Amino acid sequence: MTRLEKELDDIITLMFPTRFAKTFVNSGTTYPPYNIIKSSETETILEVAVAGFKEDEISVIVEDAHLKISGKKEPNDTVEYLYKGIGTRAFEKTFTLPKDSKVDTAEYADGVLKVFVTYQIPEEKKPKMIPIQKTERVLLTE
Repeated sequence: MTRLEKELDDIITLMFPTRFAKTFVNSGTTYPPYNIIKSSETETILEVAVAGFKEDEISVIVEDAHLKISGKKEPNDTVEYLYKGIGTRAFEKTFTLPKDSKVDTAEYADGVLKVFVTYQIPEEKKPKMIPIQKTERVLLTE
């Protein structure tokens, strides 16, 4: 683990002391930049800055508890840049998803890709009300 990855891991742990802390970590690359937003106890939003990419140049794939976000920009030979500061190099980021989570929705607007990760509490982990039955009183001293 590089120093940058360690620092990122520490920051995520400080900001997300919940179930998303150590599991929602990326492959270690810094491009493109991203945010992790806790929108509720059961939903986290991953925002990825993909300025310069069109919707059809980005893919979001979930496979084996991993979220893979990739982008590939087709070269534009008709434009002569005097200066090119917007990064449009191909990328692939892989995130390990938290246990019992799923990704159903991704949105793209204004150069930002939002991927919605929801945590589904398994039935066996949900609180369960135990009914109290009324019985005749039995004293232990009798």
